[in-house]
Amino acid sequence: MTRRHSPRHTSRHGAPSAQGAASRVSIGAIVACLLAAVALLALRVWCANRVGIYMWSYAGFDDALLVRYAQPDHFTNPDWLSMVKVMGFSMFLLIVRASHLTFATAIALLWGLAAALVADIVHTLAPRHPWWALAAYAATLFHPIGFSPDCGTRLYRNTVMTPLYIAVLALMVLLVLHTLEGRRAAWLLADGLALAVSVTAAYFMKEDGTWLLACLALADLAAIVCAWCVRRLWGPVLTGRRGAASRGGGASSRGGALSCGGAVAVASHADASARDAIRRPAILALVVAIVLPWGLLAGATAVYEGVNERAFGVRGMETRMSGQLGGFVERLYQIDAEGRSSYVWAPADAVAKAFDASPTLCSHPELRDQLINHPMTTGTLYSNPVKGDILTWDVRYALVMSGLWQSGGQVDALFRQVNAELDAAFADGSLPRDTQRIHLLASVGGMTRDDLRAVLDGAMRSLYSQVVLDDFSPGGRAGDASDASVAAEAADLANTPYLVDYATSGIDYDAVNRWIGRLVRVFRVLNIALAALTLVCVVWGIVRFVRQRQSRSRRGADAGGVDALTPEAVADAWHATAAWWIIVVCLGLAVGLNVGLEWFEMGAEPHYAAYLTYFYDIPAIAALVVLCAASLAYALRRFDVRHVRVTS
Repeated sequence: MTRRHSPRHTSRHGAPSAQGAASRVSIGAIVACLLAAVALLALRVWCANRVGIYMWSYAGFDDALLVRYAQPDHFTNPDWLSMVKVMGFSMFLLIVRASHLTFATAIALLWGLAAALVADIVHTLAPRHPWWALAAYAATLFHPIGFSPDCGTRLYRNTVMTPLYIAVLALMVLLVLHTLEGRRAAWLLADGLALAVSVTAAYFMKEDGTWLLACLALADLAAIVCAWCVRRLWGPVLTGRRGAASRGGGASSRGGALSCGGAVAVASHADASARDAIRRPAILALVVAIVLPWGLLAGATAVYEGVNERAFGVRGMETRMSGQLGGFVERLYQIDAEGRSSYVWAPADAVAKAFDASPTLCSHPELRDQLINHPMTTGTLYSNPVKGDILTWDVRYALVMSGLWQSGGQVDALFRQVNAELDAAFADGSLPRDTQRIHLLASVGGMTRDDLRAVLDGAMRSLYSQVVLDDFSPGGRAGDASDASVAAEAADLANTPYLVDYATSGIDYDAVNRWIGRLVRVFRVLNIALAALTLVCVVWGIVRFVRQRQSRSRRGADAGGVDALTPEAVADAWHATAAWWIIVVCLGLAVGLNVGLEWFEMGAEPHYAAYLTYFYDIPAIAALVVLCAASLAYALRRFDVRHVRVTS
């Protein structure tokens, strides 16, 4: 006989929710989990300060550059390096200094925020299991990447990007889940505001933030689809069964069920509020939540570009990978030239052809000589071709050394004319275009079909390394303080005095690295187990979907009902479906990001491969963290479905 149920276990907007199940979790368990989370965060802060941070004061294009961007004279004393990178990390350093927290403490708190959001995903999808949500929180909080030398302990933007990307992806998932559950307008507005701030901050951390916008667009689309389904499709079905639910009698009438990944997606039990599946305030809140991140990002970008135009004469976020100077290098990648390979994107022959095709460039032989014969690297472009995107630095250096660099605005105007001439040469055929290679983006070199196989192979190796933490190096170390002025500025911004003299840090680097090594060994086993769980979940969902389709086709389209399910089982099935799709999307995102990143990394020296796996592949690692949380939640939900199903 079917178990009787109460309509209060259904979402106030008609969508089956986990409120009934969650209500059975004791308050004591929830309080204990919260206290444990606070204790773990305190431990993480302590560990971060014991491991310490470091920087390379001599790294004029990296660490030292972004420290310098945070100085008061950045906008009043421009030079050839003023707009080579976006200054999101520099702004973060100013916030750290104003907070009087050490940089290590601030990063640990940011990891705490990311971990809390990941735990919220698990709790939303599997509310009966608060201790598993706590486990996801702990695993994210102490992820070894947070103790790696280039993404965890270095005074550089990568250290901020790792937890920030995790938080951004988690917030996107939560927006979709809250829409699916029919949460109140306040929830959706909070999601939108949090997404707006986090996406804007993440976008300004690095020049390659386009992938974030693609993810945000996908999350918005998923939220819209969920809202439409709940309001237009599931709501009327639920309303039609309101009478049976309110009487609390027996099994409800049979009806169609929407299934995906083998989970039932429509409940047959709802209360009177199901008539309006998502009410008008919630719809308006969802619209605001979707528009707000785009609006804030557009506004912040406009302000930032306006400030740059006023200070440096160029309207843009940066001029190394974009703008007219970046556009010139992109055109070099497109020229058909001898000597091009998967790692030499702009050979000397391409540079020579560009100078021959542009009358403006021909009028500056000193620039041609400097760029081809005296690059920053040793030798010439013929004897020692530059790898990857290094030419974006060489062009600026050549402009300075040849005396052509007067200001950013003057150089931008010069290369606007050059680019117009090159485009005309491409159009009339006098400048041959490389048609043998595939170009993923204009800002990276092209690849042949043989190169693509190497890219895919490298992407899979990177994915494997991210799971098993291959070639992982502990991050406890002393940095460099040879440039005393840069070191002093960094120490002030990071509220970390020992950056000027690491001998005063009091840190036993050998001891902390041994501890990090043990942590890595634990996570290596954990990651392998989670990878196996992910594969099982993907296959499980596909098998259940196929079986249910076969069952429905045998019984007829109207034969599938949900009368054998309690409201709790319906909620389990509903969230299991969402979890399965999150797994699939995050897995695809991780693979896609690894392919794109490997494409870029092909331009690096082979011996940098292990280093680049953790230096550049932060977005893929963030996707894997969210993926593991969804896999755990899916397994828990499928377990719940098997144990709360009641048969006649």
